[in-house]
Amino acid sequence: MLGCQPEDIAPLIPKRERPIDDLLAIPSSTSIPPNEIVRTKYSGATRWRITFTNPNPLLPHSMNYQRFFDTQTGATLSLSDMNANAEATAQADMNFLYGSLKATTEYQGTPYPSHPEIQLQYPEAVRDTQFVPTNLSLAELNAMTIMYPEQFQTAYENSSLSPTSYQPYNYKEDGYEPPSYQTGEIYLFKTDRSSIRYGAIRIVEKTSTNLNSSQYIVEITVQSNNGFIQR
Repeated sequence: MLGCQPEDIAPLIPKRERPIDDLLAIPSSTSIPPNEIVRTKYSGATRWRITFTNPNPLLPHSMNYQRFFDTQTGATLSLSDMNANAEATAQADMNFLYGSLKATTEYQGTPYPSHPEIQLQYPEAVRDTQFVPTNLSLAELNAMTIMYPEQFQTAYENSSLSPTSYQPYNYKEDGYEPPSYQTGEIYLFKTDRSSIRYGAIRIVEKTSTNLNSSQYIVEITVQSNNGFIQR
């Protein structure tokens, strides 16, 4: 059905529960924040733990969620937030919800042909963030976050895999029908900004049993300003 296409391919915001019965009654102009965001600052990095409980996966409702992340401030934005002006579009580095990580370049043009109303109004301001999967353990990720944040850059730049603007990426078939990310996976990223930031995204939890029962918890870790300037 064109109108009901599933997409699933200390707290800064207080925990907020929505009745499950309201899932299909979301006004198209709303901007729905995560149920919870927890920020933890370290000497050389900051980690944001972001939780969405029962987000509506059906298009176009899924675009009402603040699914886009700003690596500089930790802000989350919806599509309508990004369409406020070019500066708001440029604020977002990535999508992190519904089983995939995507640079905002992936939303240029008409990303969902069956829903032509889903468009960025300022496509010239998108960010081409790049991602690579990694086999880092949780212990290694924590050590990098707390003690060795410069290793985010080293691990990303030394990856044997080519970076892409979306993950998971099917490297064996050159991107054809990529799977959804899974609980426990870790990805590295590099931002597309004049002052480049490196970091990691850990999928803490991804459960989706049906349209009315799902949980997404991701941890996004961003190194502090490393002084590396994009030229």
